[in-house]
Amino acid sequence: MRCFEMQDWATIRGGSSIVTTTQSEHQWLDLSEYRDVTVWTEIKEATVGSGSVSVSFETCPSKDDALFAVAVTAFSAVPGVTVSVVHRDTASVPLGRWLRWKVTQAGAGQTWDVAFRIWVSAAGEKAGR
Repeated sequence: MRCFEMQDWATIRGGSSIVTTTQSEHQWLDLSEYRDVTVWTEIKEATVGSGSVSVSFETCPSKDDALFAVAVTAFSAVPGVTVSVVHRDTASVPLGRWLRWKVTQAGAGQTWDVAFRIWVSAAGEKAGR
């Protein structure tokens, strides 16, 4: 089992013209050696106005934006820690090579922000390695 810092403390801000922010490609986790992950998302502060802000995680076998699929269903960005598990045997979308986060605002197009950090624990070698 290995632990990775997926995202050090960051504050993402948006408004009526910015409703989705996806993690920069150079920060995506390469988890090609693993088949199961546990993700700890710590949200320190969230200002969402009358809408809502959510965090989700996507996975893909290649760096092709169109092929990414949701590995962890979106959850509300509220202060606290959310633990999410992607286990190969039970996941609707098993872990691919790459893992990235996405922050999305829904509802009224007002100014919003969310401050968070993310740690990932990866386990289980993939078959054939």
